[in-house]
Amino acid sequence: TERTRRQWSTPIIFLTQEKNPKTIRQALQAGADEYLFKDELSDILLMEVLQNVLKKNQTKREQQEREVILKEQAEKDGLTDLYNQRFFRETVAREFERARRYQRPLSLILMDLDGFKSINDTCGHPEGDRTLIQIARILLQGVRFVDSVSRMGGDEFSILLPETEIKSTLRIANRLLKDIRQNPLLSGKKVFPLSASMGVSCFHEGLLSPNHLIPEADQALYKAKKN
Repeated sequence: TERTRRQWSTPIIFLTQEKNPKTIRQALQAGADEYLFKDELSDILLMEVLQNVLKKNQTKREQQEREVILKEQAEKDGLTDLYNQRFFRETVAREFERARRYQRPLSLILMDLDGFKSINDTCGHPEGDRTLIQIARILLQGVRFVDSVSRMGGDEFSILLPETEIKSTLRIANRLLKDIRQNPLLSGKKVFPLSASMGVSCFHEGLLSPNHLIPEADQALYKAKKN
């Protein structure tokens, strides 16, 4: 599972002989958590300050952890831990603008599982959920770190590939399809073959906004599904 990198700052106590408010203010602005005057230093006072700083730092860490969790919940799909549709659309808009401004390649794959409803109907929704988790793992293992894999809802997924031309995107799509087909769902003594339909689109001069990139892939997906 991709997790957000967390970096915590080390608590800093500023020890000084100066009692100039300006010096103290500059030290606090530079990142000090607390300050002590050398001529007032004692073991008891130092212990109290240390405990206070450590407590404040722990509170700060807990707040940062809560913020990270809330951010992930806003961006991630609860079942598969992939990015959700909201994050996908924000990422498409950002990457589309970068591709347009710097004339860089950008590709999109939309994917829909074939016959997924029959798994839910035959084995139940828990097995359907297990299938979606399995598919998510296959997709994540088959793309680069810079690519964004999202669950759009139900059994629909998307893969956004920056710096990727159409030929490379088609190779990736075919390889992912092969990986999906080589990993059927095992439910008790039953084996359910898995497959998917995919549609691909790439950035080109005729696209005026990211709102046009998605429909092109969606139309291709519709044709693949129909065939």
